[in-house]
Amino acid sequence: MVLGLAVVAVAAAVLAPAYTAAAQQSMLTDGLRALTPAAAGVVVGTEGSAGSPAYTPIGQAHEAVDASLAAYPALDHVLGSAIGAVDSDADGSARMRGVPDEPVVRLAYRDEVCDHLDLAAGACPAARGEVMLSERSAVWQGVEVGETITVDSGLPGERGTDLVVTGLYRPPAETTPYWGRTLYFEQGYDDKGNARLDTLFVSTDEDVRAIGGPNVAVTSRFEYPLIADRVQVTEVDGMLTDLGDWDTALLLEDRRLETGLPGAFRTIATDTEAIAASVPIVSVPLILLCWFVLFVVVANLSAARGPEVALAKLRGYGRPATIYFGLAEALTLIVLAAPVGVLLGLGLVEVTAVYVLAEGTHVSVPGEVFGYTLIALAGAAVAAAFGAWRTLSLPVLDLLRRVPPRRGWRIGIIDGVLAALGAVALYQAYEAREADGGGSSTLVLLAPPLLALLVGIVAARALTALARARMSRSGGRGAVTSLLTWAQIARRPAMRQVIVLITVAVSLLSFASIAWQIGEHNRELAAGDTLGAERVYEVTAANPAALIDAVSRIDPEGAFAMGVARTQVRYGDGVVGVVAVQSDRLDDVAVWRDHDRDWLAATGAALHPPGPGPLMVSGPLAVTANVSTLEVGRPMKLVARVASPGDQPQTVRLGDLTKGEKSYRAELPGCEAGCQLIGLGVSRFPGTFDDFEVELSISSLTDGDTDLTPSLTTEGAWRRPWDLTPEITMRVSPSAGGLTLQADSSDPRDLIVEHAAIPAFLPTMLSGEVPADDPYAVDFSFPGLHGRPQPFHVIGSDKIVPRGGTRALLTDLSYTAMQAGSSAAVAGISTLTYEVWANADAPLDIVDRLAAHGVSVVDYDDVDSHLEILGRKAPALGLRLYLLAGGAAVLLAVGTVLFTAQSASAARGYEVAALRVAGVGRGVIRASIAREYTIVIGVPLLLGLLSGLAGAWLMLPTVPLVSAGGDALPTVYDAGGPWPAATLTVALLGFAAAVWFAVGTLRRNGRAARLREGEQ
Repeated sequence: MVLGLAVVAVAAAVLAPAYTAAAQQSMLTDGLRALTPAAAGVVVGTEGSAGSPAYTPIGQAHEAVDASLAAYPALDHVLGSAIGAVDSDADGSARMRGVPDEPVVRLAYRDEVCDHLDLAAGACPAARGEVMLSERSAVWQGVEVGETITVDSGLPGERGTDLVVTGLYRPPAETTPYWGRTLYFEQGYDDKGNARLDTLFVSTDEDVRAIGGPNVAVTSRFEYPLIADRVQVTEVDGMLTDLGDWDTALLLEDRRLETGLPGAFRTIATDTEAIAASVPIVSVPLILLCWFVLFVVVANLSAARGPEVALAKLRGYGRPATIYFGLAEALTLIVLAAPVGVLLGLGLVEVTAVYVLAEGTHVSVPGEVFGYTLIALAGAAVAAAFGAWRTLSLPVLDLLRRVPPRRGWRIGIIDGVLAALGAVALYQAYEAREADGGGSSTLVLLAPPLLALLVGIVAARALTALARARMSRSGGRGAVTSLLTWAQIARRPAMRQVIVLITVAVSLLSFASIAWQIGEHNRELAAGDTLGAERVYEVTAANPAALIDAVSRIDPEGAFAMGVARTQVRYGDGVVGVVAVQSDRLDDVAVWRDHDRDWLAATGAALHPPGPGPLMVSGPLAVTANVSTLEVGRPMKLVARVASPGDQPQTVRLGDLTKGEKSYRAELPGCEAGCQLIGLGVSRFPGTFDDFEVELSISSLTDGDTDLTPSLTTEGAWRRPWDLTPEITMRVSPSAGGLTLQADSSDPRDLIVEHAAIPAFLPTMLSGEVPADDPYAVDFSFPGLHGRPQPFHVIGSDKIVPRGGTRALLTDLSYTAMQAGSSAAVAGISTLTYEVWANADAPLDIVDRLAAHGVSVVDYDDVDSHLEILGRKAPALGLRLYLLAGGAAVLLAVGTVLFTAQSASAARGYEVAALRVAGVGRGVIRASIAREYTIVIGVPLLLGLLSGLAGAWLMLPTVPLVSAGGDALPTVYDAGGPWPAATLTVALLGFAAAVWFAVGTLRRNGRAARLREGEQ
């Protein structure tokens, strides 16, 4: 028993540094693996014109930068081979000439680019003067393989470079590490309304520099990928030092270093520091408990050997010899426990690393292991010495007594100190709870075991006092069974120690199981909140309409998939998430805490109220209008505003406004595949800002052979813009004769009567305060998917928006895309993330189905995988260790009960035998023993359970359960799961077995034959 306890104490001590090191390494590996290539890599770049390092040939520059990196070994060890790149996008003015839109282009060279592109036609460029375009850019601009294109720098007087198109590629997934931090594939429109193509790739960096003269700036850079599995916790400080020193050295070479690693390390450090703080707090109570049990065990063993110690003293042994006689065996076993305990502790950490921590994590042996081992051994030796000291210091006559001696006054002082410490911890825990988790002292974090210790000490003393009172009363009444029961509880010091031990052990286990259950439940909720669905596929899509079309084609019934676009907008000191979903599929796909399918269906319907639907036109567009009032200095135009999905809206001039009735007509270039008619209106003469007043009535509207006139007379089908300024007065009214517009304006912008295909204010479900000056506003404007203000109307609020967080807007994808598209291009926005959410019924080939419709999957996550990651964060790892410690504490308590029953069985066997000879019935004796152990175990077991519940009530609101930095998502304190019931049932069975063993042992040792001479 002594050996086993010493082994457990050493193993618990070794767990602290070894488990901490393994957990920190696991969290570091998980954190670095989760980084995007842009955040994880190191980029060394320079920008400039002729004569600068940017014009150094790529091979020569590569050698120079690699040589510079070699001087920093801690960093060089964890970085992979650099990818060299040169591009012309230094100022964003390079253009392709001779094509319809003369779009902005990036001409780029990148090492081994052909190995990372999927060719749709032709071949990769292999020589100077050859270039490769993306397939969609070639279709957009009407370029074919074999044609010659001209690219220039956009600067005045530059002739440009002729390049032969040798091949067309399909844009790949940019999240693969190869593509690094640069956005190469962003076809669409820039913020100035210019058409922008995907990058044009050449085979040599010389072609990039040749697009203009020596004054043309280019960007040259080398992208070093991080090899996450090589990074060790112990090397992080050295890496950060090397990064700073290398950055300084590169600046002297006119190069700059860019990396997100310092910020990533700071974020990960929140978890690693939290686990470093929590592991000792869990392991120290277990070590103390081991020492306490060791003290109890050695004290009982020494008391049992009291006659032998007395005999040694009678034979002339001095104090040193007597101490050696009493302690040598225990101390020898404690020393032998050291290597076994170290191996056991390291083995447990290795098993945890293999089955719980991040893949590739293994146990290490930090230097602290040896120090902790010595502390555990010293503590065990001191506990053993204290346990034996009372027996070894007694005089011979007291050693020969069979009646246990009374406790001394010193024990009372120790109990008082421990009780005071527990009371202080209880008070600080309560203060921390009232401060919403503001307490963080070690005493507060140790509150559960200290609270249990306080309860155990009070319970032991109260039960002893009660036993004395009941013993006297039972003796007066002649209740033999009760007298025997309470007499044993009152007069045996070991029983008081067992009561404290059981109370503390059960309290630790109940607190740990409740905390684990609540933590597990909140991790499940957090996984659903963070992802929004069982499975989430991050995808590339041309625009929201293309995403909706692809999802609708692979799942026409809306049974398993939903298209989503989301972004984050900075507001105040934080960010607000904007999440746009196919709301008619919300109930089938989304995961939303505390809400059922009916609520989701109702919310989806509210986000997408029925409307007239968009008017799709392809041209020519013809309008008949009667102008009754026209007061303006220069001629005005009747205009139509149209937009193809995702593209920049265009204003088409239908003709000069003149008084009276007139037909207006125009082609719609770029709308051959269909454009949405955003609205009709009037526009000033170009370059003028005159005030004007106009009144006109539109009586007919046709698109080619399609008559759209009925829409003009429909009530509510047309409306004023939502963002009119005070300088504009505008009235729109449909009637049987058509659509009437009355307006006067001193504002310089065009006046457009909008077709009400969508609500004027987009319905939104909100979490957190309204992001507006008035936090209680119902209607407000806020930047939407395209980064520009959109009007929103609050239909409800909740504590969380899935995938958005506690400060977010949820709106309908089709409506918000149409509203955004009425003022800006939605395609090619780099801050916009497209996703497909799917439920558990989604087919396994959903990735292939999406790809067949032009939507490529670039990343994937699911609830189970996310739960695994959360299970390896500091709170979960700390609670897991706490649960293990609670189980070990109960095992120690059960073992102590068994040991005290066994060690006392010889002495108590004489008492039982004497009672039998005195005529006390066997049933009475058995009942008294059973009642004794039921009280000694049952009372502290119940108190320990209540203490654990109280500790959970006090402490859990102050303890992060999901994220070490504090749980941003709402915490639900619901312990209604299997863990508390299962663990406490196992503990109850263990103690019940201990009672059965104790009763059986005393019954067997209580035979009358033991009173004969020689039956010792």
